[in-house]
Amino acid sequence: MELPVVNNTVRASHKELNSMRTQKAFFYSIAPAGPAFSDAAATASLSRFKIFLIISAMAVFFVFALFLQTARADEKTVKITWFGHSMFLIEFESARVLIDPFSDIGYPMPLRPIICDICIVSHKHADHSNLNLAGGAYALKDSEGFSNAGGIGVDMIKSYHDRKLGADRGINYISVFNCGNVRFAHLGDLGSYDDKLLKSLGRVDVLMIPVGGYYTIDAYDAWEIVRYLGPKIIFPMHYKTEKLDSKIPIDTAEKFISGRGNIEYFENGSCEIKLNDLPKEQMIYMFRL
Repeated sequence: MELPVVNNTVRASHKELNSMRTQKAFFYSIAPAGPAFSDAAATASLSRFKIFLIISAMAVFFVFALFLQTARADEKTVKITWFGHSMFLIEFESARVLIDPFSDIGYPMPLRPIICDICIVSHKHADHSNLNLAGGAYALKDSEGFSNAGGIGVDMIKSYHDRKLGADRGINYISVFNCGNVRFAHLGDLGSYDDKLLKSLGRVDVLMIPVGGYYTIDAYDAWEIVRYLGPKIIFPMHYKTEKLDSKIPIDTAEKFISGRGNIEYFENGSCEIKLNDLPKEQMIYMFRL
């Protein structure tokens, strides 16, 4: 019964010997001709070749790991929270931006002031300018012009809250701000627009736009603006929900989103956006509060 084992061992030894002969034959074929290139030299060359392969593999692994680390470092995200109505908190790596903090209009009020670096107020109506909700040593942006705070440049652009050049409801300020190459715009309570105003906004990647009508533009006008600006991400705002005070006579978002398939819903009022990987197709982001 021992004979098959011996035969197997012998066959295995023959295979190893043949493999070594093949490797040596390869090195003989590429080595300089002459009697000086012995079996020992071939074996040494083979060892050096194996070391070269190991070092090369380690170098490729190191470069790949460095590439992944750099890619992760460049993958910046921003967190966006909608509290209801037109109130947003936008959390960049360098700054927290609070926009249009509301008064008691039916939505849950934050239990304590929201720490922010910048507080933007589009106009002075109570449902957009409750500074009691803003906390920290923030910079207040509530007038026309460009300024920088917390590494974020904010451009406040004058517009009107109505169709009568502000005669009914006054001035409204659109806020436009950048993070890297991504441009955000919050239209506040925009009541009217023209091509000159929209052109002044420049490129917009992320758009927060009122759609409820009555006090602001309605769903029809909102889509006209969307078509002009061509943002990648749209956040509808200032529309009727179950939590909003029923005495506020604005419409729901249904007319704006009706028939649209490019809608993504987020629970608990928050989502994250990868700044270097915006959607390829235009998307509408809706929050469930």
